[in-house]
Amino acid sequence: MIQEQYVTFEVAKLLKEKDFNEEVRTYYDEFGKEHDLSDDFSDIKNTDIDAYPEFADSLDFHCTRPTQQMAMRWLREVHDIKIMIRPYVDGTYSYEILNGFWYVNFDSYEDAAEAAIKYCLENLI
Repeated sequence: MIQEQYVTFEVAKLLKEKDFNEEVRTYYDEFGKEHDLSDDFSDIKNTDIDAYPEFADSLDFHCTRPTQQMAMRWLREVHDIKIMIRPYVDGTYSYEILNGFWYVNFDSYEDAAEAAIKYCLENLI
């Protein structure tokens, strides 16, 4: 079964630091544990912790947990940073930031995407 690939806790914290504030249905607590919102709550943003501290406290909220594709789209639409993931015949993957930087030899598309997002957050924003 195909499942959504979410960013890691480390990347989610970097996204929050860089003002990622899109609505999502999943989040990480302060220990990096993944949580889905129940039907009792609407989507959550990173700024909700400031605007509604009682809400965040009731959820042990630390930062939102977007999918890799959502993070890549945010980088593209908000920061004009375009990421391309490229497969190779040997089964490995690489990523390219469309400013000329690229890196090869990841075992999966998702590993390459995660590394590309992290690189952009640490070095380009």
